Amino acid sequence: MEEQADAAFLTARKLHAFARALRAPPNDMRISPLLAPSHARLPRAVVQVFGLDPLHDEGLLYARVLHDAGVEVRTNFYPGCPHTFNMIFPETQAARKVDHELREGICWLLASSQPRASLSCVLG
Repeated sequence: MEEQADAAFLTARKLHAFARALRAPPNDMRISPLLAPSHARLPRAVVQVFGLDPLHDEGLLYARVLHDAGVEVRTNFYPGCPHTFNMIFPETQAARKVDHELREGICWLLASSQPRASLSCVLG
């Protein structure tokens, strides 16, 4: 979190304020799933990581921990992009890429629980 502590839109200071508002214990795995005792047998996951996000390192680490536990993971990385930029600037090419890859990821996640012949995933 320290590398991008003063990133645009979301700062480490804001994250700490959110945690205080939630009264979240720092060792609560519901707040940080990295703290779970095991990541084995979790369903497949899509992880989107923004290069200028204070949670950048945690996102990459979570994807690696899941992968190392045998979980299928799709990781999308967006260098030079701050947290939630795609919601603030939705018409940019990078934001459209985030949206497209998120929709593809959701279809991929849903496909794992549906018979292939009956699956029709259209998110528009």
